Amino acid sequence: MSRYERRKKRTHQALLAAGLTAVASHGPDDLTIAQVTDTADVGLGTFYNHFADRAAFLEELWDMHFLLVDTDIDAVLGEHSTDPILRFAVAAGILVHQIRTDPMLASFTAHALGPEMEPDTHRAELVRETIRRGIEQGVFADRDVELSRRLTLGITRQFIRHHVETEPTEDAERLLIDCVLMVLGVPDTEREEGICRSMQMLDSWRENRR
Repeated sequence: MSRYERRKKRTHQALLAAGLTAVASHGPDDLTIAQVTDTADVGLGTFYNHFADRAAFLEELWDMHFLLVDTDIDAVLGEHSTDPILRFAVAAGILVHQIRTDPMLASFTAHALGPEMEPDTHRAELVRETIRRGIEQGVFADRDVELSRRLTLGITRQFIRHHVETEPTEDAERLLIDCVLMVLGVPDTEREEGICRSMQMLDSWRENRR
């Protein structure tokens, strides 16, 4: 990689980091390009060398963040990555881990899960596919897929917002997993099994990261 390419990459990363910090602090609604470039310490015109517009910037920021979350989910699940109950349960557990270890990043997640920021990307469709799979297997409530997705996003977002502002309780992980699976309509027996299995997987994942 040439010196120019390295410098361009650093600038791109600085712009994204500035955007992440700004959204975490104030949400996406009031985010301006000037605010991003000022924080990244680059000229306003530099922004357009990297992004077509504000919407494209927010979409890349969203994708970058949730790609990392998805990578962690897959690392926890391993061969169980297609199990719909475990996938939602582990995702909830990872977000609670994020609240405890990086509140700023968790605050960004809360804003990113809101309808004002979330783009209808391939990643959103993957969530719908997981819900459809759960319905087909008879472990999720048989209702509109988008409704289930929105309900799940809503409860997760409110949970994160509350616990970013207050110290998460010891049982926060179990509580969010239980709430998410309940919203999806998982029956009591399968829900309890999903909670126990996912928390064991998450414990192993955290241990391996030390």
